[in-house]
Amino acid sequence: MASKTDNIKKLLDLNGGRSSYEHSIIQTIEAINHLIPNFNGELKEEDFNEIMDDIYKTIIPIYDESFTNDEILGIIEFFQTDVGKVYLAKMGRVAMGSMQIGKKHGELIYNKLMEKSGK
Repeated sequence: MASKTDNIKKLLDLNGGRSSYEHSIIQTIEAINHLIPNFNGELKEEDFNEIMDDIYKTIIPIYDESFTNDEILGIIEFFQTDVGKVYLAKMGRVAMGSMQIGKKHGELIYNKLMEKSGK
């Protein structure tokens, strides 16, 4: 039987968390390489894995505190159903759309407050 930590890692694989963290690492290295001339930011596989382990050390406790092992297993089971796979496939687009709407709402609120304050 897998440990709760292993189940959380599986959940992070399924929900795109791991690939998101990997993408963030790559983007950070690219940004540093762009900002610092002659910087050699290439990572060996073991260095990359070490960074992922460090990220997991900070993320796994959040899941561990938020969900029981049975809840994690239930979420994993759901993500493996047809509906769960559809959910996972579409949530990136939904999240991006929601963030854009949130940004627009923030701008509207800001403009309204500035208008009311006479600025």
